[in-house]
Amino acid sequence: MAQLTVVPAQLPASVTVPVRPPAPRAAPSMETLEKANADACREYQAYYDEALCRRVGIQAPQPKAGQDVNDYRCETCRTFKRTFLPQVHPLYQVQYRSLRDDNVALRNLESQLLSACVVEAYNPSNVPIGQLKEIKELNSFGQPRSTRFVGQESFVRLPNFGTDIQSTGGYRPGRRVKAFKTDQGLHIFTTKEGRLLK
Repeated sequence: MAQLTVVPAQLPASVTVPVRPPAPRAAPSMETLEKANADACREYQAYYDEALCRRVGIQAPQPKAGQDVNDYRCETCRTFKRTFLPQVHPLYQVQYRSLRDDNVALRNLESQLLSACVVEAYNPSNVPIGQLKEIKELNSFGQPRSTRFVGQESFVRLPNFGTDIQSTGGYRPGRRVKAFKTDQGLHIFTTKEGRLLK
């Protein structure tokens, strides 16, 4: 058998191998950047709708034309904070406008804020005594799915419940049921001793 020996080829010093640099990439146009920014704003608007707004019966604010995505996020978080959180809440103290350049902090505080807003929207202690707050939960099409009333007292204790009289308020007095009229006849309630209820 014959042996084969491989010898690396030597190029003369005067010969150069043409090396082409990668083709320069064209800088993205302003229209492309604006479209990507607007798409990101709409994605965050859909996220806010899903995480908070549908649960409390509102819609997320529309992004303004040309608005930066982080600016939209900060302004929306500020709006949610002022709408749903009491001033003593720790997340109310956060200055969201100062987080425009810190994506990590904004993302973490944003998720905490949305959860806290849902909790505080249904917190009865945030509703003044003698009032009820109506919350309409929305479906994915923005239509009311259910309605809830939140308050510190039951609706039956509120002024003028069940009457058409407009007055200055006061509780409606309770009434005792003395009898029921059914198709089997009149059912009268009596005491243990057999006396009729008064």
